[in-house]
Amino acid sequence: MRLARRRSTQRAAQGMASGEPLPVVLAVLPSQGIGGGIERYCEWLLESTEGCGARVVRVPLLESVVAPTFWRKTRFVIRLIRVVRLLRGSNPVTVVVAHPNLALVSLAVARVARLRPVAFLVIFHGEDIWGCGRITRWALRHWPVRVLTVSSFSAGALSLLAPATIVVPGLPRRWFDHLCALGGRARDGDPQELRILTVFRLDAAVSKGLPELLEALERLRDRHRCCLTVAGAGALPAALAQAVCRLSWVSVVADPTDSELAQLYADADVFVLATRTRSAPPTSGEGFGLSLVEAQLAGTPVVAPALGGSDDAFVAGVTGLKPTDESVEALTDVLERLAASPALRAQLAHNARLWSRVAFDPDRRCWEVRKTLFAFGGMVSPEDASILPLVLDTARHSTQSGRDDGGVASQTST
Repeated sequence: MRLARRRSTQRAAQGMASGEPLPVVLAVLPSQGIGGGIERYCEWLLESTEGCGARVVRVPLLESVVAPTFWRKTRFVIRLIRVVRLLRGSNPVTVVVAHPNLALVSLAVARVARLRPVAFLVIFHGEDIWGCGRITRWALRHWPVRVLTVSSFSAGALSLLAPATIVVPGLPRRWFDHLCALGGRARDGDPQELRILTVFRLDAAVSKGLPELLEALERLRDRHRCCLTVAGAGALPAALAQAVCRLSWVSVVADPTDSELAQLYADADVFVLATRTRSAPPTSGEGFGLSLVEAQLAGTPVVAPALGGSDDAFVAGVTGLKPTDESVEALTDVLERLAASPALRAQLAHNARLWSRVAFDPDRRCWEVRKTLFAFGGMVSPEDASILPLVLDTARHSTQSGRDDGGVASQTST
């Protein structure tokens, strides 16, 4: 993959030297600098796009944790119009709308400003597969728009709206390497106490299943010592924050830095994501679950949501477990299995570390982005198709090496 990056860099340099127009990506973002799974996915996607030799112009709706008021939306639209006018008639432009709620205004601005992009891409992440408005759905069906999403589950849910191309999330190289460096280290603390971690935007705690997780752990604590750490950007809803304050075995880490978050992943014995799946308002669901990948890279076994798109983010019975349904009883049963068997936790952690490093290698994921951009936006030369055998051979050799070293074990019975 170093060869691939070198080729892209050389093509970009040759294009600038020869006066050939370089491709431009206009990224319309819901937020920037706030955090959360959607933002991390978008930033990774755009960084990979820049690696293809394209210039990325970012236009975020929000740049801090504030409400999207009418005036903020108005300023966002004015800024978007100005940027589109500057880009009009210059280089080939691909528009990437990072949330379907921004699709309608982006389409309208592009038409009014007479921007003719080579591709117009709209990304669906999680619960937005159900929460898209009727007008937006009509526009996506009738206007020349390509739909991207993060998992096979989301693609299936979108099938009545439009065929969706899956671009599985990845991580920036520095964040990937940082998590990998912490994986496999001996964990500090009391070995008799099960340390559980959950990570999400704190204001979404109800849809992320925190009340059900707290109830399951209350039941588990009758038989096993355990504690819970809740981490994420923002603040918990007031009622839930008051309930958590009364529980001495629960700690909340608000707005952790990357280093603090990585250490939380590495110190945990189990990572739990208990997102509720609701297709009717108020909608909720896990389109992928990037935090599951981050936990596995740090060598922590995971408990994934019972429903949703998280099956693409872990291997059930090999790198983690999942409840049979969304009930508190099913979640308690899974946690009971993990609490009662340190050997099972150790095997799942070992498997998770090896599998995630191969499946989510940044170079491999970057190639997927290149392939998609070539198909839709014409940004990458077809000669990059010759990289695919190299990627697959690397993955096979890495997997084989893991097995030779006592790597991923056969699937554990659930």
